[in-house]
Formats: sequence, C-alpha cells, structure tokens
Amino acid sequence: ITFHTTATGGSTAEKMRIRHDGFIGMGIQSPEVPLHVVSTYDYVAKFESSDSYSSIVLEDNSSTHNGNQIAVVGNDMRFLTAGTASSNIRMLINSTGQIGIGETNPNTNASVEISNAAPNTGVTTLRLTNSVNNKGQRIDFEDDNGDRAFTLSHDNGSNFSYIGNLVNEPFLFFTNTLERARLTAGGNLLIGKTADNDTSAGIRFQSNGSGSFVRDNNVALQVNRLTGNGNL
Repeated sequence: ITFHTTATGGSTAEKMRIRHDGFIGMGIQSPEVPLHVVSTYDYVAKFESSDSYSSIVLEDNSSTHNGNQIAVVGNDMRFLTAGTASSNIRMLINSTGQIGIGETNPNTNASVEISNAAPNTGVTTLRLTNSVNNKGQRIDFEDDNGDRAFTLSHDNGSNFSYIGNLVNEPFLFFTNTLERARLTAGGNLLIGKTADNDTSAGIRFQSNGSGSFVRDNNVALQVNRLTGNGNL
C-alpha cells in the first residue's frame, strides 16, 4: 500500500508505504526495519504527551512490562529499567545538564553524581577496565587552556600507577578542608607551610636531598632512639 500527496501546482509524490511484510517506510521505498523514516528535516520524529509525563518504552520478550523507558518530565530526561517506580530511575539528565546515576536530585555542586551501590559490595564504585594489551586506564582533568593538567593513571605495560600534575603547578594535600602539605612544581615537599623557603615555620624537603625543620619558640626536630645503643 502506498500513500501519495500532491503539492499545490506540483506533481504527486509517494510519502509512505506499507510493504507486504508489514514494514513501513516514510520517505523511503525499501524500509530496512519495521518503521524506517528518511527526511531532510532535522527532527525525524517527535513523541509528545498532553500531560506531565512522556516516555518511549523499549521491550523484548522477557522485559518487565513498560519497565524500560526513556522518559521526560518537564526538561528532565529519565532512563528507567525493570519498573516504573522512582527507584527504577537509573539515570537522570536534568534541565541544567547535571547527570545523576542512581540519583534523581544531583547536588548543585556536582556535574555528575553517582549514588548507586554495586550489587556485590554495597559500595558506590567507578571502575575502569581495558583489555587492550599493554595499555591501561586513565582519568584526565583538562584546564581552561585545553591542557591535560592532572591525571589518575595506570600503565598496564610498565605495571605502575601514577597520580599528579602535568602542568607547572603545585600539588596540594588537604584534610578537614585545610592544606597540610604541598609538592611544588620543582619537586620540593612542604609540610605545614606554603612558602618554599627555609625561614618560615614548617618542614621543607628539597629534591636535591637537603631539608629544613623550622619552628617558632620551640623544638624544631626531635630524634629519639627507644631501645639499644647506636648511632642516629
């Protein structure tokens, strides 16, 4: 069965056909799947609900009925599996572009928030795997200049892991919101201080092998051998 339309003052053109096997083609005469749409228009299909929830259901012969959905509520996109309850929302992309995985209300301080617990461990886990021989896994942080600024990496070929800056910046260590130590871009380790010198209070280990312990009005360094005689 073919369906044709005629533009005003124009010729008749086929717009849709239903083939003998039930395949439907719109804008194409030889549909390759049950519904095949070809159009020069950017929006090839649109599904709109007149209420506050709209979804597309995807199922095979063993799926939970209506349980696997791609849905929208307002400008939020939701991805559901194995059910229609709010607990079945596996991922959400909200109107500002935040992504929640196992989280329907991602914290406004996060671009991506994951709250799903792994079934076997109960621990929220991000796992990177790579089966390519002698390669590895890596998470890179890019700065506003487009430079690879910081990395968490594992090298399968050389069998080592590394973490650190790849640009000319210090690497800082924090606990309880306070800086406790920093590794300078030149390779010096500073503990309890931020100035790379031997005159301000704190500990400084230099990459050339020297070091300094500076403290105001108290002992700067104490070395104690607990048992036995010997050298320090």
